[in-house]
Amino acid sequence: MSISKITYPPKTGVIRTGTPEVFDPTTLPDDFLLRTKQISDWTGLAIPTLEKWRLERRGPPWIRCETAIRYRVGDIRFWLKSVKSSTSDKSNLP
Repeated sequence: MSISKITYPPKTGVIRTGTPEVFDPTTLPDDFLLRTKQISDWTGLAIPTLEKWRLERRGPPWIRCETAIRYRVGDIRFWLKSVKSSTSDKSNLP
């Protein structure tokens, strides 16, 4: 899974490359919160997959902010590293 640029302009990590603004999730602080769509764009996972994994209590860690689902950038970084290190063994996938 490669890290790509996302087209949701947060207050931190904004890179101006013309229209629209994009940001690089690697520049965001660990406690920055992202939405499911942003995680989908970052990881390449489909939104329904992330939703299903939440119900099954697997996949990347998430938190609930009142009724909204959010993901901490630091948690996603850690999760991506753990998935990359276990990709040779398909039984370890979340």
